Amino acid sequence: MTECAGWLIGQINEKQTGQPWNVRVAALGALRALLRSVYLDQNTRAPALTPEDARRATQAAVAGLDDLKYSAVRKAALEAVVEMGERGVAFARLVDGVSWEAVVKSVNGLLKDRDPGVLRLAEKALKALEDTLEEVTGMDVDKPTDKSAGGGGDLYL
Repeated sequence: MTECAGWLIGQINEKQTGQPWNVRVAALGALRALLRSVYLDQNTRAPALTPEDARRATQAAVAGLDDLKYSAVRKAALEAVVEMGERGVAFARLVDGVSWEAVVKSVNGLLKDRDPGVLRLAEKALKALEDTLEEVTGMDVDKPTDKSAGGGGDLYL
Protein backbone atom coordinates (compact mmCIF):
# COMPACT_ATOMS: atom_id res chain seq x y z
CA MET A 1 0.00 0.00 0.00
CA THR A 2 2.90 2.38 0.71
CA GLU A 3 3.94 2.41 -2.95
CA CYS A 4 0.36 2.94 -4.14
CA ALA A 5 -0.33 5.73 -1.65
CA GLY A 6 2.90 7.49 -2.57
CA TRP A 7 2.16 7.23 -6.28
CA LEU A 8 -1.40 8.50 -5.80
CA ILE A 9 -0.27 11.47 -3.71
CA GLY A 10 2.32 12.28 -6.37
CA GLN A 11 -0.43 12.31 -9.01
CA ILE A 12 -2.66 14.47 -6.82
CA ASN A 13 0.18 16.91 -6.22
CA GLU A 14 0.92 17.15 -9.96
CA LYS A 15 -2.74 17.90 -10.72
CA GLN A 16 -2.65 21.07 -8.60
CA THR A 17 -0.79 23.03 -11.28
CA GLY A 18 -1.76 23.63 -14.89
CA GLN A 19 -5.09 21.81 -14.66
CA PRO A 20 -8.69 23.09 -14.85
CA TRP A 21 -10.39 23.84 -11.54
CA ASN A 22 -12.62 20.75 -11.70
CA VAL A 23 -9.59 18.45 -12.08
CA ARG A 24 -7.98 20.10 -9.03
CA VAL A 25 -11.21 19.70 -7.03
CA ALA A 26 -11.41 16.01 -7.97
CA ALA A 27 -7.74 15.47 -7.09
CA LEU A 28 -8.21 17.12 -3.68
CA GLY A 29 -11.31 14.98 -3.12
CA ALA A 30 -9.17 11.91 -3.82
CA LEU A 31 -6.59 13.21 -1.34
CA ARG A 32 -9.28 13.58 1.31
CA ALA A 33 -10.57 10.04 0.65
CA LEU A 34 -7.04 8.64 0.81
CA LEU A 35 -6.30 10.45 4.07
CA ARG A 36 -9.56 9.20 5.56
CA SER A 37 -8.80 5.55 4.79
CA VAL A 38 -5.02 5.20 4.89
CA TYR A 39 -3.46 3.16 7.68
CA LEU A 40 -1.29 5.30 9.99
CA ASP A 41 -0.82 3.33 13.22
CA GLN A 42 2.94 2.86 13.61
CA ASN A 43 2.64 0.60 16.66
CA THR A 44 1.27 -2.49 14.93
CA ARG A 45 2.69 -2.31 11.39
CA ALA A 46 4.34 0.09 9.00
CA PRO A 47 2.08 3.04 8.10
CA ALA A 48 0.93 3.33 4.50
CA LEU A 49 2.33 6.88 4.23
CA THR A 50 5.93 7.93 4.47
CA PRO A 51 6.94 11.37 5.77
CA GLU A 52 7.67 12.34 2.14
CA ASP A 53 4.15 11.29 1.09
CA ALA A 54 2.65 13.31 3.95
CA ARG A 55 4.75 16.35 3.02
CA ARG A 56 3.57 16.12 -0.60
CA ALA A 57 -0.03 15.79 0.63
CA THR A 58 0.32 19.04 2.56
CA GLN A 59 1.88 20.68 -0.52
CA ALA A 60 -1.14 19.67 -2.61
CA ALA A 61 -3.47 21.07 0.04
CA VAL A 62 -1.56 24.37 0.21
CA ALA A 63 -1.69 24.71 -3.58
CA GLY A 64 -5.48 24.33 -3.38
CA LEU A 65 -5.79 26.68 -0.41
CA ASP A 66 -3.88 29.36 -2.28
CA ASP A 67 -6.10 29.20 -5.40
CA LEU A 68 -7.22 32.80 -5.84
CA LYS A 69 -9.87 32.21 -8.48
CA TYR A 70 -12.03 29.23 -7.53
CA SER A 71 -13.72 28.84 -4.18
CA ALA A 72 -14.55 25.22 -5.04
CA VAL A 73 -10.82 24.45 -5.11
CA ARG A 74 -10.28 26.23 -1.79
CA LYS A 75 -13.19 24.30 -0.24
CA ALA A 76 -11.86 20.95 -1.47
CA ALA A 77 -8.42 21.79 -0.08
CA LEU A 78 -9.93 22.82 3.26
CA GLU A 79 -11.83 19.53 3.45
CA ALA A 80 -8.52 17.70 2.95
CA VAL A 81 -6.93 19.79 5.72
CA VAL A 82 -9.84 18.99 8.03
CA GLU A 83 -9.18 15.30 7.35
CA MET A 84 -5.48 15.81 8.14
CA GLY A 85 -6.41 17.34 11.47
CA GLU A 86 -8.95 14.65 12.24
CA ARG A 87 -6.35 11.93 11.63
CA GLY A 88 -4.60 13.40 14.65
CA VAL A 89 -1.11 12.84 15.95
CA ALA A 90 -0.42 9.84 13.71
CA PHE A 91 -0.58 12.01 10.58
CA ALA A 92 0.81 15.17 12.18
CA ARG A 93 4.02 13.42 13.21
CA LEU A 94 4.71 12.45 9.61
CA VAL A 95 4.83 16.10 8.50
CA ASP A 96 7.62 18.55 9.32
CA GLY A 97 6.94 21.85 11.08
CA VAL A 98 7.70 23.98 8.02
CA SER A 99 5.01 22.18 6.00
CA TRP A 100 2.49 22.64 8.83
CA GLU A 101 3.35 26.34 9.03
CA ALA A 102 2.54 26.68 5.31
CA VAL A 103 -0.81 24.92 5.82
CA VAL A 104 -1.76 27.04 8.84
CA LYS A 105 -0.67 30.26 7.11
CA SER A 106 -2.83 29.46 4.07
CA VAL A 107 -5.84 28.44 6.17
CA ASN A 108 -5.54 31.62 8.26
CA GLY A 109 -5.52 33.63 5.04
CA LEU A 110 -8.86 32.11 4.12
CA LEU A 111 -10.45 33.54 7.25
CA LYS A 112 -10.82 36.69 5.11
CA ASP A 113 -12.46 34.95 2.14
CA ARG A 114 -15.71 36.37 0.74
CA ASP A 115 -17.33 32.95 0.38
CA PRO A 116 -19.12 31.99 3.63
CA GLY A 117 -18.61 28.29 2.88
CA VAL A 118 -14.86 28.84 2.69
CA LEU A 119 -14.95 30.77 5.98
CA ARG A 120 -16.82 27.98 7.77
CA LEU A 121 -14.44 25.34 6.44
CA ALA A 122 -11.39 27.44 7.33
CA GLU A 123 -12.62 27.70 10.92
CA LYS A 124 -13.33 23.97 10.99
CA ALA A 125 -9.86 23.22 9.59
CA LEU A 126 -8.15 25.35 12.23
CA LYS A 127 -10.19 23.69 14.96
CA ALA A 128 -9.29 20.23 13.62
CA LEU A 129 -5.60 21.13 13.54
CA GLU A 130 -5.44 23.03 16.82
CA ASP A 131 -4.96 20.34 19.46
CA THR A 132 -2.99 17.98 17.25
CA LEU A 133 -0.44 20.53 16.08
CA GLU A 134 -0.05 22.03 19.51
CA GLU A 135 0.77 18.59 20.90
CA VAL A 136 3.15 17.58 18.09
CA THR A 137 4.84 20.86 17.10
CA GLY A 138 3.91 23.34 19.83
CA MET A 139 2.32 25.52 17.11
CA ASP A 140 -0.54 27.81 18.14
CA VAL A 141 -2.99 27.74 15.21
CA ASP A 142 -5.44 30.21 16.78
CA LYS A 143 -3.38 33.17 15.70
CA PRO A 144 -2.34 34.02 12.14
CA THR A 145 1.37 33.35 11.68
CA ASP A 146 1.88 36.83 10.20
CA LYS A 147 -0.13 39.82 8.93
CA SER A 148 -0.25 38.59 5.33
CA ALA A 149 -1.31 35.08 6.31
CA GLY A 150 -1.39 33.14 3.05
CA GLY A 151 -4.22 32.56 0.64
CA GLY A 152 -3.71 35.88 -1.11
CA GLY A 153 -4.08 38.04 2.00
CA ASP A 154 -6.05 41.21 1.31
CA LEU A 155 -7.56 39.90 -1.91
CA TYR A 156 -10.40 38.43 0.14
CA LEU A 157 -11.36 41.55 2.09
